[in-house]
Amino acid sequence: MFKLKTLYFISGILFVALLYTGLTERKKYTTSNKVIWSKKNITWDNFTKVEKKEKDYVATINYGIYCPESISWLDSDVYAYMDPDKSEKLADSMLDDQVLIHEQYHFNITEYHTRLLRKEIVKLGKDKINDKTLDSLFNKYYSENELMQLEYDSVTDHSVIVEKQRYWEMKIDDLLRQTAYFQNTDIHSYYQYDTGDTKYFRKIYRTFNNDILHSFPIYEENTKYGESYKIVEKGNEVIVYFFKNGVLKNGGAFNTAKVSIKKNKELTEIKYFNPNNTLNDGLDFCIYKRYNKANKKVGHYYNSKEERISVNKIYQIESKIDPQGCYITSYYDINLKSIKNKYGIHYKKNTLDSLGRTIELDFFDSNNIPKNDIDFVSKVIKEYDSNHQLIGYKEYDESGTFAKHLYSYNSKYEYDERGNLKRNINLNQDSEIAPNKDGISIYTYTYDLYDNRTSSKRFNKFNDPVLGVDDYHMELEKFDKKGRTLFYGKYYPGYVLSFNDEKWGASKYNYLNDSIVYVRNVDVFNDVFNDNSGVAILKKHLDKKNRVKKLIYLDTNNNYAQTKDEIVEFQYLYDNRGNKTQESTLDSLGNLKEFQADVAIVKWDYDLNNNKIKTTYYNSSSELANANQNVTYNTYKYNNKNQLIERANFNKNMEPKILDGFFKRKFILSVTGRDSIILNYNTNNKLVKGVCKTVYIYNKYDNNTSESFFNKNNEPALNDSGVSSIKYYYNSKQQYIGYAYFDENGKKTNNIDGISSNNQTLNELGYVVYDTYFDKNDKPVIGPEGYYKKEYKWNEKGETIKIRTFGTNNKLIEDKSGVAQYLYTIQNSGLIKSVKRYDRNGRLTNNIDGIAESHYTSYLNGLYYLEKELDYLGNEISKDSIQ
Repeated sequence: MFKLKTLYFISGILFVALLYTGLTERKKYTTSNKVIWSKKNITWDNFTKVEKKEKDYVATINYGIYCPESISWLDSDVYAYMDPDKSEKLADSMLDDQVLIHEQYHFNITEYHTRLLRKEIVKLGKDKINDKTLDSLFNKYYSENELMQLEYDSVTDHSVIVEKQRYWEMKIDDLLRQTAYFQNTDIHSYYQYDTGDTKYFRKIYRTFNNDILHSFPIYEENTKYGESYKIVEKGNEVIVYFFKNGVLKNGGAFNTAKVSIKKNKELTEIKYFNPNNTLNDGLDFCIYKRYNKANKKVGHYYNSKEERISVNKIYQIESKIDPQGCYITSYYDINLKSIKNKYGIHYKKNTLDSLGRTIELDFFDSNNIPKNDIDFVSKVIKEYDSNHQLIGYKEYDESGTFAKHLYSYNSKYEYDERGNLKRNINLNQDSEIAPNKDGISIYTYTYDLYDNRTSSKRFNKFNDPVLGVDDYHMELEKFDKKGRTLFYGKYYPGYVLSFNDEKWGASKYNYLNDSIVYVRNVDVFNDVFNDNSGVAILKKHLDKKNRVKKLIYLDTNNNYAQTKDEIVEFQYLYDNRGNKTQESTLDSLGNLKEFQADVAIVKWDYDLNNNKIKTTYYNSSSELANANQNVTYNTYKYNNKNQLIERANFNKNMEPKILDGFFKRKFILSVTGRDSIILNYNTNNKLVKGVCKTVYIYNKYDNNTSESFFNKNNEPALNDSGVSSIKYYYNSKQQYIGYAYFDENGKKTNNIDGISSNNQTLNELGYVVYDTYFDKNDKPVIGPEGYYKKEYKWNEKGETIKIRTFGTNNKLIEDKSGVAQYLYTIQNSGLIKSVKRYDRNGRLTNNIDGIAESHYTSYLNGLYYLEKELDYLGNEISKDSIQ
């Protein structure tokens, strides 16, 4: 119920009474006009209009949970509903949208508990459900529902507290996401409740010997939700069909619609088909044959014409069984010469369990010595559950130790009722929960009925919500039935919406048709607003291949945005291979408008391998532009691996032109494709004066460990900072921890600011604890920000709570802002609540802007709303402004 103006609510008293009348009365209570909960929200048309109500209430909703006395084929629905005959409203003029939203979420709370009821019924199954059990479950969840209803009204003060109301809306939405699989009302629609014969499964696993293991069985009718497989056995043939939302289509474990696996003693033949039953020549191969010979298995690839082909230069694969029963696989080119596979490995060993699942992978070089693959991993150990789902994954390098250079090297996985990953747990070398390189220990996920991932959350080892290096706790996405994104946003803990630096919050998508999409910048209350550039709405025009051909900037009133550069429209052209060939920028009158220098149009040319080989700039008159530093053309060259090896600059007359100190730059690449040597040339095609050559060296994990500078005589040279080479340092986890400068003779040297090296000490989360500077004699020196050492203190959630700066005598010193200590209090969201600034003596002090204290008000919009600022005497400086 809602009171006039103050909008108070009292939940449906009638259904509290129903709770105590037992299951018989519950079953007998019927109404022909009941509204069963659905994703379509209720409207005021679902309420009965009355002339007056008790006290000053303006509306009353009656809600309930229906559950039969016993589950039968005639009566197997369990659902939440509202009764329009007993839900009342006053005149429409007394009502508003917020009243209805509050009522809707009372209904949503009931739906959530109904889903919990369904879930438990399904989990127990047909054989364990009887009238007594059903009665107990119903009473349990009806009671929990009422308790949450009361809490909802208490915390929100019956929706009067707007922020709390919105928080609860998002909390309830989250609970519905977590129970999305159980929104179907019919208990018999869940295979787990009443198991039987079926050919349909959510998950499959292909063993090394091409046997198909399956799990998470479903009924055929449930294939319309998400991904599923149909498995048909015909003699010595197994056929696997892949369905996406009930439609046979390419995808799934085999990346195709249909797979035929025929096996006999001599041969295993696998064919990959499209939905129309033609061979899928969109794959690298569409036929694979493995011959069983005396002491090995030999594999060949074929195309749709049944012609034998190479895949990634591999023409033949051979697998032999070693004395321990493991398979050793080797790879051969068309000349039957032993080669590496695409992961850089000569030999791979598969250790199998009794079901044929690979539980260990080992990689070797041509001499059978352990060898890292392209990810610098030499051994993988896997663990599975009874559903053949991967629940443990450990990775080691070629030295036999954990591959600590990876973001995660020891993981545990947990899955939901449909076999989708719901929890990813990072472990350390002792198999204890620990943070990965992003500072995250645990990830959790939810999905909709169609297997779209709808949310991901991050936690530390104590299960506290954390932000990590990406600075958000929850990622939220909603989809329509076509799988298109309807909403996307990132949140801090407590459902506080995160904004990017341009003040773009969440994105709300509206598809007018297949060719026009509106993307709106919305805040936590779903209100559209302008970002820092004056843009609130992106209007995208799509071509038939779903590519953006026109992008228009609009403001909150659907008018052209008032951008600083006056550009409000972008137009794009593509070639028949999908490469973007032109971009044009226009103003609100549809005239070409320069976005940089005199450039309004950019055109690109490509080679047959889709490498960009030329960029050309045009002005607003569609004539060649002078562009940046009078460079009208950029040209590019590539090697046979399609890697960039040369870039050059030309003016509008196609004459060589200097840009950023060079006309031409050549790249000599490392074996992993990284820049190894960079050479800069002048307009005479001669190496430029001074530093013209830069050489990069990488460690075995492909991290850059040094950068050295040379002149045209290949002699060590000094760069603009007075340094000839720079060395970069990493810890055992391959996290960056500092640098050092060297002169032409390889000795430590100071740069022009007197600094020779920087050292960083990291904590378990990978965050900096100490940041220090030294001169060439390894003596402390003042760094570029006015301190020798900066000390950071973090809480367990990875949030900064104190920063102190020190001089070369290791005593507190003021930084360039005039502050020696910063003390932070943190909101539950992880955003800063207050900052206090102190001098070296521990006294409150003003920074260079005259501010000693900054206090922020927390809102569900994750922006810094400045509450007040004080000087060191406690005098207020400013208020009611937003940073």
